[in-house]
Order: sequence, then C-alpha cells, then structure tokens
Amino acid sequence: MAREGARTSAAFVPQHGAIVNRSPISFRQGLVGFAIGLLAVAAPLVPRAAFGALPLNYTIGTLLVFSLTLALGVASVLYTFAFAQRIGWPLGRAAMLGLVTAFPIMVASFLGTFILAQLFPQLPLRIPDPSEPNTLAYQVVTSVGDSFPMLAAWAGLILFPAALRAHDQRARELEQLRLEAELLRLRSNLEPHFVLNTLNAVAGFVTDDPVQARELLAALGDLFREATGFRETHRVADEVSWLRRYVAIHELRHANLLQVSWSIDPAAQRMTMPALLLQPLVENGVKHGALRGPEARLSVRIAIEGDTLVAEVRDDGPGPGPRRAGGQGLSIVERRLAFHSGARGHFELSREGKETVARVRMEAVPLHNERNGRNGRNEREERAAE
Repeated sequence: MAREGARTSAAFVPQHGAIVNRSPISFRQGLVGFAIGLLAVAAPLVPRAAFGALPLNYTIGTLLVFSLTLALGVASVLYTFAFAQRIGWPLGRAAMLGLVTAFPIMVASFLGTFILAQLFPQLPLRIPDPSEPNTLAYQVVTSVGDSFPMLAAWAGLILFPAALRAHDQRARELEQLRLEAELLRLRSNLEPHFVLNTLNAVAGFVTDDPVQARELLAALGDLFREATGFRETHRVADEVSWLRRYVAIHELRHANLLQVSWSIDPAAQRMTMPALLLQPLVENGVKHGALRGPEARLSVRIAIEGDTLVAEVRDDGPGPGPRRAGGQGLSIVERRLAFHSGARGHFELSREGKETVARVRMEAVPLHNERNGRNGRNEREERAAE
C-alpha cells in the first residue's frame, strides 16, 4: 500500500520573493579596514617619535601619506567590488578584482606623494629618512612592499570573510526560495481529488440534507481561506486549528465512520513549526490508514518532551507500504523539517503494534511575538477591530 500518494497543501505567503543582490562589504567595514591599516602604520612610528628616535616631521608626513593611500585603496576596493557584484560576478572573483584594482592605485599614491614632495618641499608630506635612498627606484620597491601587506590584511580580516558570509547567506536564500517554489507549486494542486470528492458529497447532500451541504461548503471555504493566509512558520495552535477544520470535512463526508481524537499539550501550542507540516501526515492517515482500518481510528498528538516538540499521527490502517514513485508529500515534510530545525529535525514512519505512526520531532521554540505567528486573516481581523 502506498501512503505517499497524498499531495501536501502547504500554503503560505513567501517572505523573500527574490534574492537581493547587495554588496557584502559595507562602508562601515571599509572604515574598519582603513582604521586597521592606519593603526598598523602608526603603532611603530608614534612611540619612536615620542622618545625622539624619529623626527616629528617625518612621523607626521608618513601618517599623512599612508592615510591618503589607505583611503584611496579602501575606496577602490569598495567601488570595484560593488561594481563587479552589479554585473553578476561571483563573490570570489569580485573580491579578487577589488584587491587587484586597489594595488596599483596604492602604489601610484605612494609614488605620487613622493614626486609631490620633491617638487614642493614645503608640503607636509612624507620626508624620507636620511638613511634611506632618495631615489625613484627605491620608492617603487618600497611602495610595492608597503601596499602588499596592507591588502593582504584587508583580504584576510575583512574582504574574504565578508564574501564567505554573503555566499552562505545567498545559499540559504536560494534554498529557501527553492522550497517556497516547490510548496507553491504543490499549493496550485491543493488536493484536487479531496476538493472534488467534497464537492461531489455536497452535490449529494443538496437534496437529501441541505444543512449538511451548507456545512461542507462553509468548512471547505474556511479551509482555503485559512491556508492562503499562512506564513512560512506559525504557532502550533494555528496548525491544530487548521487541521481540525481539515479533519472536520473528512468527518462530514464519512459520517459515523471516521473516529478522530486529539491530544494537544497546552504548553506546545505556543511553539513554532512550519505551516501545515502535519497536513500530509493527517491526509495519509485518513485516506490510506483509518478509512481502511477495522475501526477507522485516527489520533493526533502534539507534546513537548524535554526541549523537543513531538507531533504524532496514528491510525489503525493496514500499515505503511513502499513510497510510491512520484509521491512527494512525505519527502516535502522531511525537507521542510530539515530546513526548519537542521539536525534537530527528525521524521519517521513506523508500525507500532496495530497502529501506523508518523512522528515528527523538532526543536521546541516558542513564538515570543504571537502576532507574527497568526495567519493573515487573524491579523486583518485584529486591525479591523482596532
């Protein structure tokens, strides 16, 4: 028997919509890079100047030259990196381009200030140490030598760590968008046979039992209205409320046959979980389990065990069979659970005695701001009441 045939009706409002292509290197991080470079230059100079080991004018001139060069280097890295990002370059190539572009600019800055100091001695620029050769060749070599370690420090401390963080963030956003697209695709086929069978049942009740027909239509409308307003995650209380409506339709369609029991720990209702995570489990439990069992029994239990939220769906059906090729309901449950709780998330489908048990475990995380966990319809009602 295939218990995987049910499609999920996990419907929620996507929170991302698109990945924002923003630069991972901010102006503040550029200032930090400038401060680190200037501190590295000032640290050996200032104490020596304070004790008279270096001329004061040499120290001031050196700090001015390095400040100008550092500012130009940081600006070129930020601009080049942002430009490369805008034209779609990968983060690693964009970071390397920023460093490669900054290197000749910094060398040119050092050489430019040296030439200016030669042409205009009155300018408060770097004054060569008397022991150093005052030649252009020597300035070229020292400019390269001074620029390289500063760029290496920026790369190791700021640029590449920021790029790696941005890469990880983008990977998480891509996974989120992939999951949302998958769920929205499944939402477009929200249990068509369930809806069709419900409408057929309504048609059968229209003449014989119009009250029952109206109840079914109202329940079906409430079900879809609630589902389309859900966020990606919500409170367990919202999950249970929706599931009760979902099961109520099955109970109306299979009057005097389906027996459903609920055991919901009050403390668990404040916890968060992926919206409609349990719907495929309940759907499978009804269609492929309880309705084929000797007593048509289905039970839903949600409780907190230690720091773990545990949700169980049990039925007295004939038991789980191999997953049907193409079935995605339980696979979606597993992927959403892994994305929501990581290693703490766990799903199992097993046979315990005469019952089939679908069990979900995830980290118990309370929703501190309960307004964020309510579905869109409740939020609109609250705003209208205000």
